[in-house]
Amino acid sequence: MGSAPRRWIILAAGAATLLAIVALCWLGASRAAGSAGARPRAADGSRTFAARREFSAAQRKACGIELDEVLRERDPARRSAGFGRLLRAWFDQDPEGALSYLRGMPRQPEYTAGLLIVLGGIARIDPERALHLAQEMATRPDDWILYNALFNQLAQADRGRAIRDLALAPAGEPRDNAIRALVEKWAEADSSAALAWAGGQSVAEERAAALEAALSILSRANPGRSVELALQLLDGAARDRVLADGLRRLTADDPWSASRFVGQLEAGPLQTSAALDVARALAANQPEAALAWLQTLPAGDVQRLGLRNVLDVWGAKDPAAAERYVSALPPDADQAAAAAHLAGTLAAADPGLVFDWAAHLPTDAARNAAFLAIASSWARTNPEAAAKWAASFPGQSPVRMQAIQGALSYWALTDAPAAAGFVPSLGEAEQPQAITTVAPAWAQSDPAAALAWARALANEDIRDIAVDAVVTRWADNQPGEAAAWVQAQPETPARVDQARAVAGRWLETDSRSALEWVGKLPPGNTRDGALDIVADWLARRDPARALSVAASIQSPALRDARLEQLNSASR
Repeated sequence: MGSAPRRWIILAAGAATLLAIVALCWLGASRAAGSAGARPRAADGSRTFAARREFSAAQRKACGIELDEVLRERDPARRSAGFGRLLRAWFDQDPEGALSYLRGMPRQPEYTAGLLIVLGGIARIDPERALHLAQEMATRPDDWILYNALFNQLAQADRGRAIRDLALAPAGEPRDNAIRALVEKWAEADSSAALAWAGGQSVAEERAAALEAALSILSRANPGRSVELALQLLDGAARDRVLADGLRRLTADDPWSASRFVGQLEAGPLQTSAALDVARALAANQPEAALAWLQTLPAGDVQRLGLRNVLDVWGAKDPAAAERYVSALPPDADQAAAAAHLAGTLAAADPGLVFDWAAHLPTDAARNAAFLAIASSWARTNPEAAAKWAASFPGQSPVRMQAIQGALSYWALTDAPAAAGFVPSLGEAEQPQAITTVAPAWAQSDPAAALAWARALANEDIRDIAVDAVVTRWADNQPGEAAAWVQAQPETPARVDQARAVAGRWLETDSRSALEWVGKLPPGNTRDGALDIVADWLARRDPARALSVAASIQSPALRDARLEQLNSASR
């Protein structure tokens, strides 16, 4: 989507607020003008405002200083509110002075609000002058919202004049904004006439903007007709926006009517989104009919995602019927996916009600998928119970460890010490996988406690794995502290692995400190391991220096291996 449509979406979202600002300033301008009597003319012949009282040069300077001070406010909300309040008050009393200030102010976000206040107020008295000023002053894309505000008011006061004045809006996004505002106001009163005018525009971009605006208003009263016309008259992003809005409204009112349009959409995000909304709406009353309708759509993601939406609604209303449907599906990957989705959804409410159904699904694939989904869903509310339930699976279960790790990932976030205390209850073959889930999570918040736990594990190999996991995460967050701890340990293969992990993490965040630390390590295996990591890191940045570092490794086997790798990479 181009920048102009994106800005139009933002414009539409904020239009009510912005037009409220304009309304306030126009009311102020109207009061000022109403008390002025006959309006004098400027040198160029345009009408000017007769101020309530004549502002002297000193008074204008004082107003400008006050606004300048507000613009230095650091808080955006206070700055914007203060600027709008002061400029509106100045415009009420001295419109020409406020305009003069606006001409010279910095082009920051408040400038656009100033255009809405000042030129919006002028438009109540002299629309043509306001539009000429807009050509001069509204030169940035962010400022072009002004044309929406001006033509919204013009169309309300005199539609014929607004149509004629469209020529004063610069071609491109400014005129598109003007057309949208004009047509929206027109369509609120007479959608047929607005549509006819929109369709008669000769410039393609302007015709698309006008049609989109007219159909967007039509959609509020007749979304089905809006969708039908959008399919006939529009293309590209404009069509998609009208279709998305119309189908959303139609689905809420009449999902069966909306369903007839979904198949006419091109495959893509819009069709998928519409299909999911329709499937959910149909399932609220007729889940079986919703499923039958899904089968009329192209096979693939739309059907699979639609089935999930239907199962969400069906499972909440009649879980037993939804379970029977999934159990009777053909025994393939789609059944396994459906089983996983329904099991996860139902387990969020009460895991105990799902166990028996999941255990009796017809295939191993469906059962395993359902068990994993139950464990994951249950772990969100009771990770300890989910982990212990997963640990009750038979040792040969292909999903036992995956389910345990999924539950532990939640448990470690809410109570890392308790999750860590559960790890030794697992078999030694499973503990390393569990450690890779628990240890980093605990080290993230309390590396000292996690390290104490890891060092207390009985099995030496498992202990080394746990310590490595803690030190690696520690090095992600506090590499200097982790490096100091590693350097204080005795020379062991585990220390070498830890030094390599610290060096690798530290180099990515503070290479100078990491290189200094490695350079101060005493000769030995730990230093060699860290130098090997440094050489690998330098290979992508300074190949010559990488070769020099690799050559300083004392271990012949490690040095030769690294040099061979560096030389191979350079060939």
